Amino acid sequence: MQDKFYRYVHHRMGLLLAWGTLNVAVGSLLSLLSRDKYWKHFWLQCLGWGGVDALLAGFSRRGYRRKLARLAGGNTSGRTETWLKEAKTIFLVLAVNVCLDLGYMLAGEWFRRKGHASGKPDQAGMGFGFIMQGLFLFLFDTWLSLEIKRRWLEK
Repeated sequence: MQDKFYRYVHHRMGLLLAWGTLNVAVGSLLSLLSRDKYWKHFWLQCLGWGGVDALLAGFSRRGYRRKLARLAGGNTSGRTETWLKEAKTIFLVLAVNVCLDLGYMLAGEWFRRKGHASGKPDQAGMGFGFIMQGLFLFLFDTWLSLEIKRRWLEK
């Protein structure tokens, strides 16, 4: 069961890694090509958030690959309590992240409105970037936390 859990989280972090990498690639290109301040700052947000997402997912995947390699090598010192405790911790971290994601979207809406009201398209674009990145993370974190609860904690 332990190896299935580690494999599960490893694969799910692959989705976050793909999202982050896509945002870095597209954000880099379109922030350089964009002449409009609104869209330039939107794409810069994609670039920045994508970099953070990709780094977090990459480090997480590396950690789970190491755990899987230890298990494949016959090291089963991490008994059921260890991975179950880790599943509970991940669930709690994701629950906190869901609240933070809502905060990112609210902050983004505040920046977007303030930018529009004060005639600052760069600020409005940055706010829209916060909203979109926060929305993805909200959906991802909510989905992953519910999946972990359903598949691993309610057994």
